[in-house]
Amino acid sequence: MISVLYVDDEQSLLDIAKIFLEQTGEFLIDTSTSVPEAQKKLESIKYDAILSDYQMPVMDGIQFLKFVREYYGSIPFILFTGRGREEVVIQALENGADFYIQKGGDPRSQFAELENKIEKAVTAKQAIRAQKESEQRLTDIINFLPDPTLVIDAQGCVIAWNRAMEQMTGVPAPDMLGKRNFEYALPFYHERRPMLLNLILSYTSAIAQTYENIRQDGNTLISEKFIQGMYGGKGAYLWFVASPLCDAHGNIVGAIESVRDITAQKKLEQSVRAGEQRYHNVFDAAAEAMIVIDRDSGRILDANTAAMQLYGYTYDEFRSLQSRDLTDDGKRMIPADREGILHIPERHHTKKDGSLFPAEISGNIYPQKKRTIAIITVRDITDRKNTEQELARRNDNLNAANEQLAAAIEELRQNCEELGNNQRQLSQTNDFLASLISASPFAIIAFDTGGTILRWNAAAERLFGWSEAEMVGKIFPNIPAEKIPEFEASIQQVLSGETIRGIELRRVTKDGSKVDIRLFAAPVYRDEVAVTGVLGIIEDITEQKATAEALSENRRILDTLMHNLPGMVYRCRNDPEWTMEFVSSGCMDLTGYAPEDLIRNHTVSFASLIVPDDRRRVYDMIRQGVDGLQPFRIEFRISDRAGQVREVWGHGRGIFGKQGELVALEGYITDNYERKQA
Repeated sequence: MISVLYVDDEQSLLDIAKIFLEQTGEFLIDTSTSVPEAQKKLESIKYDAILSDYQMPVMDGIQFLKFVREYYGSIPFILFTGRGREEVVIQALENGADFYIQKGGDPRSQFAELENKIEKAVTAKQAIRAQKESEQRLTDIINFLPDPTLVIDAQGCVIAWNRAMEQMTGVPAPDMLGKRNFEYALPFYHERRPMLLNLILSYTSAIAQTYENIRQDGNTLISEKFIQGMYGGKGAYLWFVASPLCDAHGNIVGAIESVRDITAQKKLEQSVRAGEQRYHNVFDAAAEAMIVIDRDSGRILDANTAAMQLYGYTYDEFRSLQSRDLTDDGKRMIPADREGILHIPERHHTKKDGSLFPAEISGNIYPQKKRTIAIITVRDITDRKNTEQELARRNDNLNAANEQLAAAIEELRQNCEELGNNQRQLSQTNDFLASLISASPFAIIAFDTGGTILRWNAAAERLFGWSEAEMVGKIFPNIPAEKIPEFEASIQQVLSGETIRGIELRRVTKDGSKVDIRLFAAPVYRDEVAVTGVLGIIEDITEQKATAEALSENRRILDTLMHNLPGMVYRCRNDPEWTMEFVSSGCMDLTGYAPEDLIRNHTVSFASLIVPDDRRRVYDMIRQGVDGLQPFRIEFRISDRAGQVREVWGHGRGIFGKQGELVALEGYITDNYERKQA
């Protein structure tokens, strides 16, 4: 029902208009016989529209219009008067009147026109307000995504560049929005070139070849790449994920790409690969099935406990198998010419009992001195395939619903042709917002002011296990009873205008498993003033935390192994003094000096401990090994802290940088007498 304030100094006309308009059941008419009286009512009552006469005592309709626009903004205002002078019409339109209607003629036709104009003015203002609210929600969602994110439309124009992207690139959003011609690639590559999200709009092999590996998950493309130009030339490993944005008809209208700096993670992975033998315990204890294969022969070299449980073979049985024995078609699991990163999205494998299951394979191929090995992870994706089929069924239902909705929208468009432009813009914004929420790799949940769930996207379904249909209209299900007051307090905190950034929590999923999450929450505004709800963005950090804990344990194991070796492990500079950067505690038994005495030559350099007659020979043998890119083995004598000459044996190799430069020597030195006795 539309509430209208009608101001006219003729009481009889007020009464007639009230009867005609209210009899439709669509209007509620409040009347005033003067502008001052109407001004008092506006102080306490909110109306959907104002209808005003022009010529009135104290203040005329144009003066009243100026007052309304100054203090009450864009509320629909219709001037209804018998004055037909052209200057009145011009003044009314120049000061923001929505319509001008002249009194006179057939009362029924006149009030029918008045009814029509009021409805059009109110509907138009509501559409504009809804569009602004929708655009504000869209901006809030993008800006509160924790990963740097950019969005382009189908023509390649930048339409979103969030705060995290501003922080990563140093480019403010106003300088990037609306730009074309691949300008968004300049902060990363220092040249205009396509990025991963361009493959969403037009997949070409030329673009795909610029990425070492691209993995596809449904309509989402995932890749990672080392970009030398990042951070002033220091370079960085970046992880990219790109998804399409679709309208209500399923047409692609743009693409979204999120970026994450994974440099630290890659360095940790390299550290793990460099010490693969020392981390064998971690390999065996891994939760996922892992297998080591000789790439050239296809023979299985090793398998962990999870692989034995998955396939049903014992360890000895695995060692007697070829990789082709695990595939349903009897073909090699790894092609003999395959190198680098390995990813096979789906292939059917067979277990010992003959049963088949769909498997996803990922891993890396490592060239070694005598052979090339592949270390792979095998995942049983049966549940994921079932989920994809269920999602496909739901998508079919959704498409059918979208067709019905499209028909309804078309009918509405025909009935409201004069408001078509505003409604199309609102529809496009809502479609874009819905696509962005659906395509987001992060769980997005919207609550009303009472904590009831209003929106639950696909990522939330994947993370917690409950579907959107199960959750909308309910309170978050996996909050323990003792935590509900804390949850309600957080809702009130955000409703008061505060933002929650990056707090880490542990929650239970529908199947009872536990997940670690990072939560971001912000208020949702209406008219940029009133808070109407809470928007929460949730990142799954379970795997990230598990990886960090596993790497920490690996480092502890490595430290324990090194510090219990009967000798010393070292890393030193390639200089005449053998300046030590790292020395294990075994150096005390070997040289009589503590590690801190040798590191950076604090008390004594290691080169000075070598018997002078042996120094030249030691230097030549090390140089020969380094120049040939081979390990070196040497026997020589040192004089320990007590002055006793001891025969020692050393093994090491040069460590080289990305450009092939020698950056350090690493190795192991032990007492030669004890080694020979052993």
